[in-house]
Amino acid sequence: MIALLILASMILSVSMAFPVRADTSTASVDRNAITVDLHLKINENITSFLNLGLPNIRLTLDASNSTMYPQISRAISVAIGQKVPGATASLTMSVKSSLIDNSTQTWSLGEDYTINITGATATKGSVASANLSVLSFNMSEPIALGGGELNAVGQAYFLQPLLSFPSTGPAFFINGARYFKHVVPGNETLRFRALDFAWVPPISQWSRSADPLKQSTTYTLDPTTSPVFDFGAPFNLTVYVVSKENVLLRPYYATYDPSIQVTIPAIARAQGSTVYYDLPTSAELFMPSITAASTIVLVATLLLDRRFARARRIVRKKR
Repeated sequence: MIALLILASMILSVSMAFPVRADTSTASVDRNAITVDLHLKINENITSFLNLGLPNIRLTLDASNSTMYPQISRAISVAIGQKVPGATASLTMSVKSSLIDNSTQTWSLGEDYTINITGATATKGSVASANLSVLSFNMSEPIALGGGELNAVGQAYFLQPLLSFPSTGPAFFINGARYFKHVVPGNETLRFRALDFAWVPPISQWSRSADPLKQSTTYTLDPTTSPVFDFGAPFNLTVYVVSKENVLLRPYYATYDPSIQVTIPAIARAQGSTVYYDLPTSAELFMPSITAASTIVLVATLLLDRRFARARRIVRKKR
């Protein structure tokens, strides 16, 4: 019974500690392209177990300032093309690592990508569609840039500290599950890629909200509301050193906890990974102009009526 209570307290503490959130990643859809703004953040202090830390990374990458740009852009474009044949992508990116809490030796690795995707949208008559399976692309190749690793971060930064813990004794947690040895957490850490979005479900399984007045639809994938996160964040590694009295000592962790929001400029409906929405008709496109013109005519008419009425009153007085 005591052991069960201790285990329950461990699980509760893992789920409540380390609220690590980046800005919400967004995607906007129009009839010609899908623009994705990824805001990824990994917070960790597990490297401090070996008195390490993350490398100091500061970089911005686009087509004008790096010989590595074609290679990285091509690799991401290929990964997206594997989800939707014919789709291609161009991107800009910036990366920053920093020590955010000296007392706990907590580091943050933030990666921002703006990806413009073409070839994943279509129009048939008055109905437009966007194949959003591109959001579940899996970029598996390492990205060594700026003095550090940006994609295979589990293998580059977290695996060595994890394997340096005693194989028995500590409490190992990976993605919400507890293990008594580091074998399974080690395998998950080895496989972890920051740009692996294979965990993203079809858009039809996301939370949906529509605004008829603004003619827009929003789909949200969030750890607090989506069942895809029932077993923890896409990557959540925590190791507790446990005393002989079964007291939880300092936790060591690495957590990656993204959320994504997609905006459609119309009232949209989702089927699997594709969203469909009606394009505005010619009458709808001109309706704001017609309404504005009608308002101007109405105001002008009222002003003229008042002027003529005043003129008639003046003529009557003169008579």
